[in-house]
Amino acid sequence: MRWVVVGILALAFACLLRPHAEQTGRAARVRAPLRVVPPTVRAEAREPIAQEPAAAEAAGEEEAVVEVCQPTTLMHLLSVQNEDGSWGGADEVVGSKSYGREGATALALLAFMGAGYSHLSKDTHRGIEVGPAIRRGLEWLQRNMPADTFNMTLAALALSEAYGLTGSQRWKDGAMDAVRHVAQAQDGAGGWGDTETSTWGGWVLASARLSDIPGYEPYEARAAAYFADVAPWDPAVLGAWALADRKKTPDKVEAAERLAASAPAWGDFSRLYRAANGLFQADGPDGPRWREWSATLREMVVTRGRDGTWPLEGGATGRIVRHSLIVLTLETYYRYANVFGSKG
Repeated sequence: MRWVVVGILALAFACLLRPHAEQTGRAARVRAPLRVVPPTVRAEAREPIAQEPAAAEAAGEEEAVVEVCQPTTLMHLLSVQNEDGSWGGADEVVGSKSYGREGATALALLAFMGAGYSHLSKDTHRGIEVGPAIRRGLEWLQRNMPADTFNMTLAALALSEAYGLTGSQRWKDGAMDAVRHVAQAQDGAGGWGDTETSTWGGWVLASARLSDIPGYEPYEARAAAYFADVAPWDPAVLGAWALADRKKTPDKVEAAERLAASAPAWGDFSRLYRAANGLFQADGPDGPRWREWSATLREMVVTRGRDGTWPLEGGATGRIVRHSLIVLTLETYYRYANVFGSKG
């Protein structure tokens, strides 16, 4: 029953975020790091993204969701990719973090991969081939790895997921090097300087484990201890904490309750994504906390969106970062495994 619920929610929010079934000379890995797509969604997802979605049969909220996602929030990113394969422009502060083109490119790639697309995808959208666009982005990222820790965590996660999603040797060395840099940047407390960077760092280590990049279990254990220490004052670390330490504990339940008590807010899109991820993992698709919180999220996204995008502040980098984080938030329904079950 849970997967049926997840499938309905995923299809309603994903709209045309549909991965394409691919055939290659070797078998690609079936499991994508940090992503679980239920069987009902897999079957639906085989339709190419260039196809217009069927008219929504259900009235009200589902029709509004489909309307706001046309032609698609995800494919908007194709139209703003730079010629060299990157996304964004000059460094720009979004929230409390400075994002470079490396970080913006990584987030755009994560948005594609979160919906099942990879460099192997055969889909086209308005004449743009999706697979080659992702390949160019990943190649650019491998050639332009950032020096700062925050943008490095984003880049490492994108490369690790690219390797884990496809098993392609093309990305293996880059992924392993990036993960190693992130692990070596871990501080003595087990984090990466602040809770936002540390959450992404924790996701990198979890992705490495799920992508069969060995050797980082001790780093992940230290990260879990760090998340346990800081969760009382920043419960948005819950998503990374739950992946580093899968045990259900009263402290994790308390963190979920604190996330649920704070309604989704437009503007701080990094926290919005981290909060959605943590609460969904803690409560599951049919948990009461998640259902109430995500209903507010759905209304907020639908009412503010138009033609597959939103009126977002900033320059080229800032708009890419904000747009990608919103798409990642919408992918929460099927990107991450539910750690605890639906009863919190």
